[in-house]
Amino acid sequence: MCKKLIVGFALVFFISVSGRLFAEEIKNFNVSVKDFISLTWDSPGGTFQGYDIYRSSSPEIFEKKINRRIFLENKYTDYKAGVGEIHYYQVRAVDKEGNTVAISTTVGAYISPFRSATVWTPTAFQNKKREGEHLLKTKYLFSKKPLFGLNIDFILNYYIGRLFGRNKYTQDSNRNDYLTRVGIWLLTSDLKIVFPYFEKKLFSLAFGGRYTYMFRDIPQPSPGAAPEFVIKPGQSQELPSLYLVISKGWRRNALHLGAFWGKEDEIIPQLSEYIYEWYYKTQRFPPERWEKTGKIFFAGFHTRLIPKMNLKVEVLHPLDNPIEPWLVNIDLGRFLPANFQIAYFRYKYGWDILGYFNFRYTFYPPQK
Repeated sequence: MCKKLIVGFALVFFISVSGRLFAEEIKNFNVSVKDFISLTWDSPGGTFQGYDIYRSSSPEIFEKKINRRIFLENKYTDYKAGVGEIHYYQVRAVDKEGNTVAISTTVGAYISPFRSATVWTPTAFQNKKREGEHLLKTKYLFSKKPLFGLNIDFILNYYIGRLFGRNKYTQDSNRNDYLTRVGIWLLTSDLKIVFPYFEKKLFSLAFGGRYTYMFRDIPQPSPGAAPEFVIKPGQSQELPSLYLVISKGWRRNALHLGAFWGKEDEIIPQLSEYIYEWYYKTQRFPPERWEKTGKIFFAGFHTRLIPKMNLKVEVLHPLDNPIEPWLVNIDLGRFLPANFQIAYFRYKYGWDILGYFNFRYTFYPPQK
C-alpha cells in the first residue's frame, strides 16, 4: 500500500513538473534595435494566460522579469535598455497560476552609443560583445587575432537654411535674418580602419578618409538679399580629407575626439553669405578673411536624456582661423521627425541657427 502511494505521488509530481521541464517552444523570437529594443514572437499553441519577458546581462541566467503584469501581446518594446551594454531576452508563456507552458530561445541585443551618427564627425565604431567578438558596424579581418577592421559609410547632409541669425552688417550695425535659404548638399563617402588593441583599457581608435561632393541648389545670395529658388548644381566642389578619431563609451554615454586634415573646412563658410561674400571672397569689412588652414578639430557627445530620446551634440572648430568659427550640430533623436536637426553656427561677428537633414547608410559590413 505504501509503495503504491509513493509511486502515485511520484507520478503526480512528475506530470505537474514535466510541463515546466518540457515546455513548448515559442518560435520566431526576433529582435530589432534602434534607439530602443523591439521584440516580436509567435503565439504558442495550447492554453495560456499571457507572457513574462525577462532581460539579463547573462545568456544563462534569467531571474527578473521586466513586465509588472502578465503581458498579453506578442510584441514588446524595451525603452529602458542601457546604451553600450549587451542585453539578453527570453519570453515565457504562462498560465493563470504563473506556471511556464512555453518558452522562447535566448536572443541578444546591443544599442550602440554611436547609433545615428551626426553630420560630419566620424567615430571609432568599436565595442565588444564578448572577448573576441566585435560589433558596431565593423568587420575585423583575421578574426582569430584581429589586426584591424573596416567600415564604409555613405552620408547625405542637406543644410536647408537659416531659421534665425544676427550678423554684423557694417562696422556700426547688426542685421537680423529670418528664414533665409542656404541650400547646401553634402554627399560623403567615408572609409575608416579601426584598431582593436587600444579599446580594452583605453579607448577606441580609428583613422580614415572622406570624399565629399558639395553643391548648391540655389545661387549664393548677397548679404541681406533674398536668394533665388532655382536648381544650380554647377557651383560644386570636391573635398577630400583624412581624419583621426578616438572614442570612449560607457553605459548610456559616448565621447569622441578627433581632427580632419584636408578640404573639409571649406564647407563651413558656405553656410553663411556673410562669411562667403565678405571674408571668403573680398576684403571688405572687417579686415579679417577666412583662412583655408585645412585643419578642423571636432568633438562629439552622445547620451540618453529620457528612455525615448537620445541627445547627440558635435562641435567643429577650424583651427588657426582669424574669424574664430564654431559649428555645433544638435540631434534630438526622435524628438524631431524625419532626421531633421538643428545647428548653431557662431563666428567673430555674428551667429546663425540653421536647420538641416542628415542620413547615413552603412555599406560595409552589410547590415543584417
